[in-house]
This record gives sequence, C-alpha cells and structure tokens, in this order.
Amino acid sequence: MSREDLKTFIHAIEHNLTLREKLRACHDVSGISNLASKYGFSIAKKDLEEDNYANKAIKYFKDNKISSIKKHISQ
Repeated sequence: MSREDLKTFIHAIEHNLTLREKLRACHDVSGISNLASKYGFSIAKKDLEEDNYANKAIKYFKDNKISSIKKHISQ
C-alpha cells in the first residue's frame, strides 16, 4: 500500500457519510483495515502506524521551528 492509497481512503471517508459512520463503529486498527478492504483499499496496521508516526514528526518540526539566525543577530 502506498501513502497515496491511504490519502485516497481518507478522502473517501471525508466525503461519504455512510463510510464515516462505519468507521466510527471500528474499535481498533484491524477493524479499520477490514473496512478499507471492503471498499477496495489495501491498508494494513503498519500503514496506519507509519502514517501516524509521520504526522507526529511533521507536527514536531512545525511546532519547533528554529528562528532565523539573521533575526537573532540583528537584535
């Protein structure tokens, strides 16, 4: 499964009320994977864990931007 395939599944969830309701009924990653499979997506637990890790890393770097050195020198 590619990250692009996961993005497509998320897009489908965002635009399909029935799919969102079914997703809410999932109690674990296995349930999400099974639901995705029923709709033709191939998403494994590893894919979801890796995406979650990637999103945490992106958030960390956004939240911890280092100010420009030039800004500190001019003060």
